[in-house]
Parts: sequence; structure tokens; C-alpha cells
Amino acid sequence: TFGPFLAPGKYMAYLRKWFRWFDQSQFLVINMQDFQSEGQKVMDQVCDFLEIPRHDFGGVMQKRFNSAGGSKVPPQIRELLTGFFDQSNQELEEFMGRKLNW
Repeated sequence: TFGPFLAPGKYMAYLRKWFRWFDQSQFLVINMQDFQSEGQKVMDQVCDFLEIPRHDFGGVMQKRFNSAGGSKVPPQIRELLTGFFDQSNQELEEFMGRKLNW
């Protein structure tokens, strides 16, 4: 029943559609947690990927926009979401070549 709301979180389904038209090497998938914790490093990766000079983004990378206080997800909801996204997240981890700590 929540499929239409949760399906957009199955990223590999969308990536696979793009892969029909473009080689996977033309994609750089960024983990938001990495971006939040190591913004400059991630932006260096973006610049390298785009083959443009690196730029010092300085204080912009430290600033948080549209941040709101978080709340804990109830265990039963977390379990439901984990089951719903498990296969898709495994595929995304394989594509990214790393474990995602979701």
C-alpha cells in the first residue's frame, strides 16, 4: 500500500533505465551521508569525475541548509522499510562497490 510513496527510494530501478542509454562509467552516485560528513572530499570526487579543476568550497560545505531535527523511526516501521528496500539496497551496494549503512 505504500509502494507509490516508497518506490522512488529504489534507486537501482531508475539507474537501470538510464543504463540502457548510457554507460555506467558515465554515472557518479554520491552517498548523502558521505557528502554531509566529508563534503569537500566528495566535491573533489565530483570535480575529478567531471574532469574539471578542483575548487575549495570552504564554508559552504560546513553550512547546513533545510536541516530539521530528526526523530527516531519506530522499530516496527524500520523493520518494514528494511524488508521493502533490502534487495534494492543490495543491488545499489554492489553497483557502488561498498556497504551502505542504512
